[in-house]
Amino acid sequence: MAQRLDISGLDKAELVAALFNRSKSGYSKDSGTNKDMTIDQAREAIAKQGGRARFPNELHGRPMMVDLDGDSFDPSGYDGYVGEGAARRVVVRLQDEARAARLLHQFERIHRNFEGGGSGFTPC
Repeated sequence: MAQRLDISGLDKAELVAALFNRSKSGYSKDSGTNKDMTIDQAREAIAKQGGRARFPNELHGRPMMVDLDGDSFDPSGYDGYVGEGAARRVVVRLQDEARAARLLHQFERIHRNFEGGGSGFTPC
């Protein structure tokens, strides 16, 4: 069994869409297989599962084999079809994007405080 991946703090719909879009090797003739999934479509897919982010087989013709309901998941089923380490690469990319967004937000807040005179310093 592969090491579980930490997905705490990630938006489940964003993760489902990212995993789906990485899983280009569809194995059914579902008409949606060649189209990328949006985050809204992923939210709908989760809603159809009773609000659970569990896709034990496929989603619209693409292999998923994931249970994303907790704060971690076993990527071995997904990786078995998509490629070794594929799930980890998706998760790391989403975590990096979330980290970058938080840093940008902090920078913008500091910049606003500086420009507004909240820092006590006068800009050059």
